[in-house]
Parts: sequence; C-alpha cells; structure tokens
Amino acid sequence: LSWEMVEKMNNRGSMPNISSLAESSPTGITKSTIPTMTCPALPSLYTGQNPGNLGIFDFVKPDGTITNLTDVDAPKLWDYLDAEGKRSFVAGMRTTHPAPKINGVFISGILDPEDEPHYVTPMSYQEEADRFQNASVNLQPLIDADDRAGIADRLVDSIETKTDVYLEVLDLEQPALDFGLLWLSASDSAQ
Repeated sequence: LSWEMVEKMNNRGSMPNISSLAESSPTGITKSTIPTMTCPALPSLYTGQNPGNLGIFDFVKPDGTITNLTDVDAPKLWDYLDAEGKRSFVAGMRTTHPAPKINGVFISGILDPEDEPHYVTPMSYQEEADRFQNASVNLQPLIDADDRAGIADRLVDSIETKTDVYLEVLDLEQPALDFGLLWLSASDSAQ
C-alpha cells in the first residue's frame, strides 16, 4: 500500500487507527532494496540489514535451491522482541521457512506445503496454518486463459481467507500479544 494512498484515506478519516499511529510516529516513503525483489527485500525488512550484508539477492541461491530463513544469519525483528519477553504473531512473510520457534505464533510464507512441511510454530496451530497456506492460489491457469476477473477474484478470496485465519489466531492469543505482522503477498501475485 503506497504512502500516498494511506494519506488519502487518512484525510478522509477512513483509517482512524492508522491516522493516530502516523500522527505519533515517524513516517515517510521508503526506498526498496537493490535488487528490487520480494526476496531480498523481506529479509532486509525483518533484519534491518541490506542485501549485501545478508548475502541474499534472489529467491534462488547460486546452488539452485530456494532461499529460506536458514540463509538469514542476522537477528530478526522477532528475535529482538523475544529477548524483551514480548509475544508476537507473524504470518505469511516469504523467506521465513522453516517457521522459527518464537515467543508466540509463527506461520511461514511458503511456496508449497508438501515441499515445505515445517511452516507453523507452535504445532497446536497446525489446522489454522493449513487453512492459511491452502488459501494461496495457483494463478497460472487463469493467466494462461487471460482471465483477469478470475485472477482478481482468486486474489481477493485468498486475502479474505488469510485475514480471517489471522484474526482467529489473534483472538485466541489476545491479550497476550505485543506484536503482529500479517504479510499478504497478493500484490506480488497481481503484478
């Protein structure tokens, strides 16, 4: 979501919580990483380090395997929160597989649940994580058919399901959580 859109919605008064947060916080437009790709941008986001320091430049490593959380040596945001005794719920962020054990709940962003089975901690949330992961969609048949309306419908359905699951877990964990992060990758898919 661009900052320009957030400002427009704030000016209309349609996002009072975001508006309140923006008034009491530093705000601004950030620049993407170089290279401007989801991976390495996400590890940069959750570590605060640039791709050069992380050594992550693409989804695929030079050896042909997929970049995952084990390739990120730097401390992550949730590591700092854990050290302070804070509880977190992180869901859907790519390059976070396998799910780390944190003080809270973690549902990794993955490519394929069968190929990447360890995508939730604690395991007591496996059912919710399965629903979250199964909401991801294979758009290729719709792309091949040039079905733009179908693509949009599938992406909206995916967002709604993932958001519903996130809110269910959030309700189960409240008021014990200090931090939440829900990453919805539909904009990547739409592009």
